[in-house]
Amino acid sequence: MRLALLLPLLVACGETVSIPIALSLDPRSCSTREPSDVILSCTAAVGLWVRRASDGEVLVHTCVDLPGEERTLVDLPPLLSSVDLGAIDERDVVVEVAVFTPASAPAGCAPLDQEVDEMVVWGREAIDLGGADRPVVELDCVDLDDDDDDDDDDDDDGAPEPACAAACDQARDACLVDGGTIVCQPAYGACVQSCPQGDGECYSWCDDELDDCLDAGGGVAACNLEQHACLMSCSGGDEDCTEDCEDDHSHCEQVGPCGVRREDCLDQCPTVAAPLECAALR
Repeated sequence: MRLALLLPLLVACGETVSIPIALSLDPRSCSTREPSDVILSCTAAVGLWVRRASDGEVLVHTCVDLPGEERTLVDLPPLLSSVDLGAIDERDVVVEVAVFTPASAPAGCAPLDQEVDEMVVWGREAIDLGGADRPVVELDCVDLDDDDDDDDDDDDDGAPEPACAAACDQARDACLVDGGTIVCQPAYGACVQSCPQGDGECYSWCDDELDDCLDAGGGVAACNLEQHACLMSCSGGDEDCTEDCEDDHSHCEQVGPCGVRREDCLDQCPTVAAPLECAALR
């Protein structure tokens, strides 16, 4: 289903004209084509931008509250059609629409490229205001909850308690400053302990990696030391164990050993309740 939107614009000749634009929902990201299926249970604001196509300069912009308590995307056309966008003398423009929740117009509507967490619906389309075809702005949905989805998800348990998360950040920062003591030495100890007794070659390998780790103040060498200890703990060529060790090593290389320690710290933090879901599918 498409929503009919008339944008009142003052064109170069001084005459106010209504530009017909259709709004449609992307069925893949929104899981529906019906605007009435997208429910906004918290306060919501709608942003509208008209940009010059050639350089992206904002020609007109508005941010307005979506009224009512039972809000759906059906409310978009009458709301935006009533907004006076002022004068514009360009023909080739880009129209952008975004819905934010929880949000309010006095706080402003962030541009699309900022991708703020409150943006739940957005669309962008290049439009020829003088063209004969009626343009269509397709709206994409971002992480809408499905009311029919009963699956339990550990990720919905809430966010780490702020004070604990701050402590984890501070520990990460300290690790970045003194990775040799905080990261290298413990990883080296685990590496040596994992070596078969009397295996000089294994001990020598751990020594070389420790030197690299200390020279770098942490880094990939620490990941290598920890991977070695992990692999040595896998018994009898356990493929699942080996795969887990390799995955952990790849992640360590990506975020760094201090980043891994921060993530482990956050996992131990008590959580606070997740915020109320403000946008959902009927």
